[in-house]
Amino acid sequence: MTVNPSEAAALKQLLTPIQQKIKHHRRAEKHRKKRWLFKKAQKSFQNNPYDAGKNLLDPRSNSSLTIHQDLLDDHKSNVAKDVHYAEELIALEGLPPEPSLTTPFCSKSFKQELFLKTVHTRRNKSAPGLNEIPYKVYKKCPLLADFLFEIILTVQRTGNVPIHWRVVSSIFFS
Repeated sequence: MTVNPSEAAALKQLLTPIQQKIKHHRRAEKHRKKRWLFKKAQKSFQNNPYDAGKNLLDPRSNSSLTIHQDLLDDHKSNVAKDVHYAEELIALEGLPPEPSLTTPFCSKSFKQELFLKTVHTRRNKSAPGLNEIPYKVYKKCPLLADFLFEIILTVQRTGNVPIHWRVVSSIFFS
């Protein structure tokens, strides 16, 4: 079917205002949605600034890592390998002598009050350590905090750090 030029011009004349209206409505809807999202983010920040900042800077990912753990470990060990690890380091010329200690390191055991004060000054939403126990647990369970303090004193006294405290944990993002 062919359209003659006069019909095409008339059709274009009819469609142009409609297209402009659609364009205007789409732009207005986009601005309304943007304002709504801004107000939602503003309210979220006012309610809980920590979570709002965390969600903004490090949003939760729904994707999962689809690589096998052995392959990932092999790659990590190849990339992070130090080929000169066993070599003895030689003294470099031109370096100034190492400074002497002005104050000796305090090796006496610290007090339980200081430990509990430090625990209570930590944020409840702080990231937990390798044991996945948040500070809130130690704040609410004084017997557990006492047990942790005893472990720390034992480590300081014997100089033997538990193997779980010496393990490095890696989190890979996809």
